[in-house]
Amino acid sequence: YGSYPGSFGGVLGRLSGSYPGSLGGVLGGLYGSYPGSFGGVLGRLSGSYPGSLGGVLGGLYGSYPGSFGGVLGRLYGSYPGSLGGVLGGLYGSYPGSLGGVLGGLYGSYPGSFGGVLGRLSGSYPGSLGGVLGGLYGSYPGRFGGALSGLYGSYPGSFGGYLG
Repeated sequence: YGSYPGSFGGVLGRLSGSYPGSLGGVLGGLYGSYPGSFGGVLGRLSGSYPGSLGGVLGGLYGSYPGSFGGVLGRLYGSYPGSLGGVLGGLYGSYPGSLGGVLGGLYGSYPGSFGGVLGRLSGSYPGSLGGVLGGLYGSYPGRFGGALSGLYGSYPGSFGGYLG
C-alpha cells in the first residue's frame, strides 16, 4: 500500500517504504535511507545519495545522485541521473537521460527514456512516455498508460493495478 508518490510504501514482500521514491524498509535485506535511493544492502549495494545506485553492486560505484556512476560493464557516469559513459555505445548527455545510442535510443529530455527503444518515444522528463508494449506515459516520473493492465494515476507512482 503506497502512500507517497514514487514510493513502494506499505507492504510488498515485507517492503516498508518511508520516503517518496525510496525502496525503504525490507526487501531482501534492502534498507532505504534517502528518497529515490536504493540504499542499504541489496547484493552488497550501499547507497549514499538520493536516486543513486551508490556503493557496491558488481563493482558499481555511484558518485552523483541519480547516477549509475563508477564501473558497471565499463559504465562511467558523468552527470547526475545519467547513464553516461560507455555501456554498449550508450553516451549520456543530459542528467536523468538515457541519451546517446543504446539500441537506437536517443534521449532528448532529462529523466526521459526519449528517442527509440522498442518504439519507445518519451515526451516528458522522468516519464516512460510513448509506446513500450502498450505503455503510454503522460506525467513525468510515472509509469502511466497500460503495461499489462498497469494504469498510473500520479507522477512517480505505480498507481492503478498491475495484473
